[in-house]
This record gives sequence, C-alpha cells and structure tokens, in this order.
Amino acid sequence: MRTILQVPVNKDIRVLAEKSALNMGFSSLQESLRMIMYQMAQNKFSVQINVSEPDEILTPKQEKTLMKKVLSSQKEIANGKYFKSDNPVDILNNLNSYNE
Repeated sequence: MRTILQVPVNKDIRVLAEKSALNMGFSSLQESLRMIMYQMAQNKFSVQINVSEPDEILTPKQEKTLMKKVLSSQKEIANGKYFKSDNPVDILNNLNSYNE
C-alpha cells in the first residue's frame, strides 16, 4: 500500500535540495527522500550537522579579476616560473622570502 506525503517547503530550498540529490547520484529528490525515510524506518538513519562558512558569491567584476589572476598563474606555471618542493621547511622558507 502506498501513501502520498506532502511537505510544504520554500521553493528555493526545494530547488537546491533537488540539485544536491542529483549531484549525489539520485534520479530525483523524491528518490533521495524515499531512501532517507526507508533508513529512518529501519533505525539506520543518523544526522550530522556541519556548520561551515557559506560559499562566497563573486560579482562579475570580481570574477573577471580572479580569472585574470588564474590565467596569469597558468602562464607562469607553463613557463616554469614556480616553486616546487616536497619539503615543508623549504616551502615555508620560500613563502617567508616574499615577506622580507
């Protein structure tokens, strides 16, 4: 026997949750919710809440500036203008040399 569950939710949250479910490999938001509910019914569901900084949204101007810096860095790397080391002390010394 099947039943329909209706849950009022903000449209923006629904859209973001659906994108997240699809990124996790679910075919739909409904499929992910069915899996969660099944796990809850089996007492196999746990919740972990991680508080983190929200993603930073760049303005078009900031994004353009960032892309210029990325392209510049890629050119420097292509031209061999970079520092590479597996030794953390060497890396820190290199970084500190820019502050002198």
